[in-house]
Amino acid sequence: MLKVDNLCKSFSRLRILNDLSFAVREGELKAIIGPNGAGKTTLFNVITGRFAPDEGAVRFRDKDITGAKPHVLSNLGLARSFQINNFFQNLTVFENVELAVQSRLERRTAVWRDLPHTDGVEARTLEVLDLIGLNEQAGALACNLSYGDQRKLEIGLALGTGPSLLMLDEPTSGMSRFESLSMIELIQRLSERVTIILIEHDIEFVMKVSDSILVIHYGEKIAEGPPAEIERNEEVQRVYLGGL
Repeated sequence: MLKVDNLCKSFSRLRILNDLSFAVREGELKAIIGPNGAGKTTLFNVITGRFAPDEGAVRFRDKDITGAKPHVLSNLGLARSFQINNFFQNLTVFENVELAVQSRLERRTAVWRDLPHTDGVEARTLEVLDLIGLNEQAGALACNLSYGDQRKLEIGLALGTGPSLLMLDEPTSGMSRFESLSMIELIQRLSERVTIILIEHDIEFVMKVSDSILVIHYGEKIAEGPPAEIERNEEVQRVYLGGL
């Protein structure tokens, strides 16, 4: 589904990504791990069009998307969440997801107008809310949600666009243990419906849910493979001695 070839990216002569290559199969859940500064979020930003690479290429479903704008990639079926929540604080949970769903309609320019029920927006919105476990909070203002539920709403916005590839940037960051467990359960459910790439520091979580793991250090791939193989890898053990 996704193929990254020899990706390089520098900022002010500092090389952040260095000849990085990997692929993601359809239906796979791939985790990307590495210490702070390893280049994980930069990698997401290059794939999703926020930054153009200096060298290399990105292909999505055999289509070259290198340097394509985020809205173009979203329309192709690639969606992402961010480390910092990115939604309308003073709209309800339902309204936030509804706008994401509505963005996929051909008649999407007048986003604030009422839509006829035949458009299916309400049904799809309710389906997403049920999937992320926020149907009971549909009428609540987004700003009044708990932090854990706000993170779920962030994912709900991405799901509302109907993606085939979902990219999650540290989905459990800042959560309590209870909130993290709830998020893990959500991601496991989503992995049955959509291909997922996630950045995550919780190694226990990563080992539990991932089909494969990509380990990067100073922008370079040092290991890639199934969780059991990564756990035994001597280079990974050396680089991450003391844990992630």
